[in-house]
Amino acid sequence: MNKLRLYVLIFLLSMSVSLFIVQTSVQSAASEDAIRKVEITVKVVFVGFDQTSIDTSYFTWKYQMPAERINNVWNKDNWLETGVTFSLSYEFVFTQPGFKQDLVTYLREIEETKTDVNRWFYYWEYDEKAEMWTEKFYTTDYVTYDAEKVENWLFEHRDAYGGFPENGWTFLVMYLPELPSLTYDQFKTYVRYNSEPEGVKPHYYSISPVDVDRGFRLRYRDFMIGYGGHRRLWFLDLSAGPTWWSWNDFPLQIVLEDQSIHLDSPAGRQWLTQYLADYTRELTYNIIVPEFIYDPIYTRKYVFRVFVLDHRTAEEKTAVTIEDTIRPGLIKSAFEDLVPYATVNVTVDFTDTDKYPELANLLDANRRFLETFAYKNIVYETFEYIDERPIYKYLQDNLGQFVPQVSRNEYEFTVPIFAFALSGDAHFGGSEKWYVGWDMDRTYEGIAQGDLVMIGMSHTDFQWGDYAEQPGKGIGLTNTVIHEAGHIIGLSHPHNYGSIGDFTVSVMGYFTNDYVFGQHDKDALQRIHADKVMMNTFSTVQDSRSILQSKVGSPETEVLLNEAENHLKKAADEYSRMNYTGALTTALEALETAELANDSARKVPQATAPLEREIQSLRENIRGLTSEVSRLNFLIQVYIIAGTSAGLGLGALIVWAVYRRRVISKKIPTAVQIKHCLYCGAQMPKDDIYCLICGMKQE
Repeated sequence: MNKLRLYVLIFLLSMSVSLFIVQTSVQSAASEDAIRKVEITVKVVFVGFDQTSIDTSYFTWKYQMPAERINNVWNKDNWLETGVTFSLSYEFVFTQPGFKQDLVTYLREIEETKTDVNRWFYYWEYDEKAEMWTEKFYTTDYVTYDAEKVENWLFEHRDAYGGFPENGWTFLVMYLPELPSLTYDQFKTYVRYNSEPEGVKPHYYSISPVDVDRGFRLRYRDFMIGYGGHRRLWFLDLSAGPTWWSWNDFPLQIVLEDQSIHLDSPAGRQWLTQYLADYTRELTYNIIVPEFIYDPIYTRKYVFRVFVLDHRTAEEKTAVTIEDTIRPGLIKSAFEDLVPYATVNVTVDFTDTDKYPELANLLDANRRFLETFAYKNIVYETFEYIDERPIYKYLQDNLGQFVPQVSRNEYEFTVPIFAFALSGDAHFGGSEKWYVGWDMDRTYEGIAQGDLVMIGMSHTDFQWGDYAEQPGKGIGLTNTVIHEAGHIIGLSHPHNYGSIGDFTVSVMGYFTNDYVFGQHDKDALQRIHADKVMMNTFSTVQDSRSILQSKVGSPETEVLLNEAENHLKKAADEYSRMNYTGALTTALEALETAELANDSARKVPQATAPLEREIQSLRENIRGLTSEVSRLNFLIQVYIIAGTSAGLGLGALIVWAVYRRRVISKKIPTAVQIKHCLYCGAQMPKDDIYCLICGMKQE
């Protein structure tokens, strides 16, 4: 057989064996990574709690604190899984008394005492004219602390509790009854008599949000009991409150006394551990590992097509110019900050509904004023609304008139947004059988339907300050547009598992009226985008290796696959440090390389039947040659050993003969005549017949 051909065949067979080993390894990894396991650390920092009063091992019992959390997509029609499972670990830190004292001292320095309506302290009053009960609120004294300043202070003093985890969030749970707080006796007196509270002075954390469109300063934002979200940090003060936003989150000092909990007892320790675990679980589900409303598709470009449809009277249009109700630049910057790796395009078109007569007629025909006996006496509401369903159907049926091309893929994600400016005080209302309302509200300002966004703001909203001691001010469209568009691309509310989750920096919440996405929003979306690209890359590599199993060897393809896998490892390193943008960028490089490898693998020639028979024949020849080589190697070893032994024996014999010759020569007397042996040449007496050296007979 031609030696060159043999060498080539040996090389190909070696490559086949190597490829089989690699493929087996990758397939094994695939079975383990069918669902991505993502490790997240929840660091719980206790401030004002004694270590002996909390059982940390009971705290992490899987019944009350999840060890794993499947990342889901809610989608109102189907429940989907993203393919990611969070593996959650918990770290506990008990701060020293000095830390708490420093915090209390700082809070006292920034403390503000106020007197205003406190919506937690409510009562009912019957309105004879309207023939219905109406809700009223008492005014109380209270103390408030600037929430952003407190968040910054806790961040700046992070070394006191060991800093932040590399791959998780920090949750500070504080109990500070030294601050002005609601007492149990004050609580009982109000609840028992429903009378105006006296001597009450609870403490809270405050923000001061202002509508950027119309300048209205939102009211009742002094009543938070926690805050966070500028960083991966969130704090909760269990001695603060109660807050009207989450009515049943009573201050801890009230609950302890009301339920006779003694923290120095085993039962008290168990109760407190459960209580704190419940709040930690709520934060974890709301903020740290949130779910999605719709499938968070990774894309390279977001296109937000906003149509502001004015359905107000001529007088209302003159009073408030429609262009002054929205800020396209803020919408664009919010999403550029959320997804810095994607292009963001925002266009806003202003038009009157007169341009669409059928739509205008539907808006008028489906407008109703609910002032029924049932609503007055059961819901305690009378309001005007526009039935959402006919309007939604019209927009679906005529979407092509507004947006000719809607894309939802890795290259472009189109979000159609229809923002209606409605006359008077009307809003859209969703209904369920006879009941009109949505999420416990009578009507809504906006809804993300999945395929499009519907927003209904009224002229009264634009001039809301005229009814709330802020004349000339109002509420515009920008916040609602960003919020609902955030839903369409996947993001959910931070209050899904508890209302206090709204005390977070995020346009996705209902309380803070932000125009930016919080850290948890960025983490959620950037992380799942990286997950999707990394899973896609892994799948592409797997597919390529599967294709190569039936092909002839391709070193070039193997190089590309190895390069893609190396990029994936680098992406995983960035991901583990929660640098999701960096992980995504590297994962995209890996995907591009993997796709090149996949194309290359598909172009490699198939190992056809004749070629396979030839290869099998060559393999049999090689096995025969290998066996022959092994036999020859054995014989060579035997020959070497035998030859070496024979050589050593012959050498010894020669040495002995020379030595013997010398000895014999020395023994022949000098007077005796000598001759030389005819065979070995040794000296011997002339009369001898046999040579004493070689033993040969002399002829």
